[in-house]
Order: sequence, then structure tokens, then C-alpha cells
Amino acid sequence: MTPPTEAPHSDDPFDWICRSPLGLPPSDQWRFGTLAAMLSAEQPEDDERPVLLGADHTGPLDITLADVRRAAQRADAWRAEQGLQAGDSVLLVRLPHSSEAPLAVAAVALMSLGLRVVLPMSFDAATLPEMAAATNCRAVLRCTAEIARSDDEAVGQADTLFRAVAEQVNASAFSLDEQLNWHVAPAEKDAAPPPLPGAEGEAPADRELLVLSTSGSTGRPKLVRYTEAALLSVAEAWRAAGLMDEQLTGGRSICPALSHSMGFRNVLHAVWNRQPTLLAQPEWLEEAPKKFVKLLQRCRPQHITCGPALLRDLSLLARTIQRVKDGLSSLECVVSSGAADPAAASVLPEGVRVANAFGMTEVQQALNTLLGSETAPRGALGRPLPGVAVAVQFDEPQQRQGRLFVSSPGKARGYVGESDFGEWFETGDVVRVEGDDLVWVGRTGEDFLNTGQGVKVSLAELREAYPQLQAAAEAVLFVSPPSCSGIGAVAYVGEHDPADAARQQALREAAEADHQRLADNGRDFALEYAAVSAIACVAGSPPRRGPGKIDRQRAIQDATDLLDALADPATNNPQIVAVPRFGSDRPDWRRYASDIS
Repeated sequence: MTPPTEAPHSDDPFDWICRSPLGLPPSDQWRFGTLAAMLSAEQPEDDERPVLLGADHTGPLDITLADVRRAAQRADAWRAEQGLQAGDSVLLVRLPHSSEAPLAVAAVALMSLGLRVVLPMSFDAATLPEMAAATNCRAVLRCTAEIARSDDEAVGQADTLFRAVAEQVNASAFSLDEQLNWHVAPAEKDAAPPPLPGAEGEAPADRELLVLSTSGSTGRPKLVRYTEAALLSVAEAWRAAGLMDEQLTGGRSICPALSHSMGFRNVLHAVWNRQPTLLAQPEWLEEAPKKFVKLLQRCRPQHITCGPALLRDLSLLARTIQRVKDGLSSLECVVSSGAADPAAASVLPEGVRVANAFGMTEVQQALNTLLGSETAPRGALGRPLPGVAVAVQFDEPQQRQGRLFVSSPGKARGYVGESDFGEWFETGDVVRVEGDDLVWVGRTGEDFLNTGQGVKVSLAELREAYPQLQAAAEAVLFVSPPSCSGIGAVAYVGEHDPADAARQQALREAAEADHQRLADNGRDFALEYAAVSAIACVAGSPPRRGPGKIDRQRAIQDATDLLDALADPATNNPQIVAVPRFGSDRPDWRRYASDIS
């Protein structure tokens, strides 16, 4: 394939541009013109194909295409009763420890009717009222059946807060179980439900159907709004690129997190392909390993797209529990949203294809090494998907390194309350051009760390969360080691010996005290999944680029070996201090290993 790079025009602000040589088909040639059409059966057997797998209080769930369409019909009757019109916003919230499967059904059903679904990344008491108010939500919905059967006090408290949020923004609170009851009696499934209104639409509407929240890279999460055309264009781009083949990303899959753009795309593509995706929320790996193992064996996934940290967690589970390894033996393709850890990839079945991809909430997936050259440099981000273009504005021309911009038909329309995005979106990433490939270098600003689990946490938030840890050292640098699940810390101990046991114990106790304070004040989602899990002790002082400012880039380069050690839970490096996991009162899946096996 001819390299898709081109010389910028004289009026272009970029120094390098790469466009996909594969074009996106015009919308009138798309397989499905609308989401409503996507829920209609092309063949009679389509209706009984499972498209979503999961579990709730009733047990395992096999949700078929017809089930989702039935839910949409019930939602349409509820919409009419409440006087909701196309374009009105509804907020869907998953309460702690509840299943994502009902939310996935509800989200697709409501969107197919033209309602705008707001799907927050987490149940956060601080941001939910703001989110509901900013999007002018007319109704808020959650599952109540699991709440009634739960003896967890936190779940009841969360539901109380949920109803308070609805009252605060003058919206009505509803139960998904009652309004969209898709647990129908077998007799009701005898006749296939008719097509939905709008199923005959020839082209996707320019209407907004989905709002997702970013992971809070600069403090408060931003709300990102997508049109129907943008959501469907991604599926068409993948089809044009051949990625919808069952041996690549079109087969049975695992959905890492519904409310993440990566996870929600997975759900839409499962419906598009008529191939099931397993809705297995990440906490199941630790809180409900038996449930996860059973679902994994039922799904027999062929593909997973996830962050490197989740891939690592799966590999650790597979090393301990043979039935997990057996359940992953059907994998044919793994796509990591960051460089995959070789140790994690080592437990994958022989012959599985491991790829890297680049994307973000605002632009969705834009680059994938499944489309790249076999001679691409290590760490390359891949080539653009059909219809996508990427560009670089060099800040360091000699190194051919600079800021990354993306133009994509799958790009979100904009942030809630702000003007629409332009043609090009600046991602905030720094990349280096090597031949016809891009290699990720870092971020343009010191604003956040990416945990590799689809969660980003701001450095400001981390500094605020760990006052005692920072007081116990001369300086603390928060880092996200490659393939590490969570956050690491580099503690500069001045003239002290970095391997001194007493000094290390003081640092560990300081971090544990910070964790206890966070737990007492209510666990924040980002910190719960991005807490400090290990500390690297370094002698001396950190390199600085000004009064009170640590030179992060130089500090990270100086501590490369230690960062690799931070990412290894079995490290014997004498300068590494392990910190009990935040929220460590949760059950440890290792306790269940012998029972499950």
C-alpha cells in the first residue's frame, strides 16, 4: 500500500499530514442508515442472535436483538406517557455493584427513538447534579431490582443520592426494570417485535444521541456529545478497513466498560455485527471472579479492545486460574489502547494477533496498527482508519516531533455548553514522525496521567489526595508506569538510603493514611482505580526546571529502570515499596483461585 502521507498545502498550519488511503463510503451506502434500522432483523434468524451477554440478580443474561427491540418499544410507550420528544435528554446511571447489561439495553433502545442518552463514567456525587443540569435531563433512570436485593448499605445510600439528584435538577426518577422491562415471559417472545419507527431511514440524522463524560484529565470531567452519524460512521469505517472480519474485531468480544467511548463502541458494534459482547465490568475481576469465569466460558471471546492495565489484570488472573486461561483460548485478536505488556501478552493463545490503537473520547479510535506496516517502529500508533486524517505541527523540527491533530467523521460534535469542534481536533499528545508512522512521546502539558484502564486522573487531584505521602519525602513525582494498573510514585529521600527499611516503612504508612482518609470521605471513582500502588525510593533531589517545578521529562528518563520495576508486582528491587491497594477491603480473587480451578 502506498504510504498515505502528503505534503501540507501552503495555507496548512501543519508540517506533516497522513490520510487514510481507504475512503469512507457515502452515508446512503451504509449498511444501516439509522440506529433504529440497526435494531431491525435483516434475516429472520437475526432476531434470536444474542448481542449482549452479562448477568444480573436473575442470573446469566443472553440478550438477543429482538430483546433490545422489545425494550425500545416499551421505552417508546414510556416516552409518550412522559411527553418526551426526540432530542430530549435522559440520564442513565449505574449504581455501585450493579450490572451494566440493563444500562446497555436501555441506552441503545432510547437512542434508537431519538432521545439523547447521558451516560456518566461513574457514580460521582460531586458531578452528577452538574451533569444532569448541564444536559437539561428530563428524566433519570437506574435499575431498582438489584437495589432491592442488595444488603450493601452503600448501594442503598447511592440510590438515595440518585433520587436527590433527580429532585435537585427537577427531573423525574424512574426504574429501568419497570419502564423497559425486557425480562419478558417466554410467551411474549413467540412473535418477533415489529421494526421501530425510523427503521426505514436512508441516512443517519445529524441529531445528538449520546453524551459521555471524559475521565477528568484536567480536573472536572467534560461532557462530550455525539451525533448518530458519527456513531454509525465508525462501524462503517471499520467495515471498509476489514476490521469487522470475525478473525479481527468483528467476532465475539469483551466490553471493558460501557460508559467509556471504547466500551460503548463495542456495544454498538456487537449489535451491528450480530455477534455478542460480554459486559463484564472491571471490578468483577476482584469482587466476583466466579461470576466472571462462568461468563467468560459462555462467551468464548474472539476479540478484546481494552487498556493495557486491564489486559495485564486478565493475564494475572489467567496465570492463577486455569479456567480463565481456557476461557481466553478462543481469542484471535487483542487491541490495546496503549503498548501491551509483553508479560501480559505471553498468556494469550499462540497465534493471537496483538495490536495497538490510538484514540480518545473526543475523536474515538483514529489509528490502529492492524492497518499499519509490518516494518513499523516499536511503539507505533498505526495508520488512520478510513475517512480519518492525522497531522503534526512540529515543535521540534529536527526531531520531527510535535503536537497531534485528528480529523475524523467519528469525531464528537463538541463539549456540552461549548461551541462545536472544528475540522481538526488537537488531542494534547506529543508524537514523533518516523517514516510514515507516528510514535507516541507524551503529553503537551503536565495535566493528567492515564492509568491504562480507560481512566485518567489529574496530577492536581493526586497531589491533593496524598498530602501525607508528600510530607514524608523531599519531593514526590506521580507517574503511570508502562502496563501498570494504577499509579506509581517516585519519592526523593534526599541524603537517606533509598533502600532503608525504616524510611520505606514511613512512606508506606503515609500512603496508607492518605488511602484511609479517602475511604472515610467516600471513594472517588478515579482515585479508586488510579491509586498509588507502589513507591520507588530515589536518593537525592529531583531535577528541576525552575523554582518549585520538577522537570518531569528528565526525572522520568533518569528513573527508567525504576519505572519498569514499579510496573512489576513481583519485583525484588530493594528501592520499590509496595502499597496495599486502595479499597483493599475488597475480596482478593487469589483466595478463590483453588476453588474456581
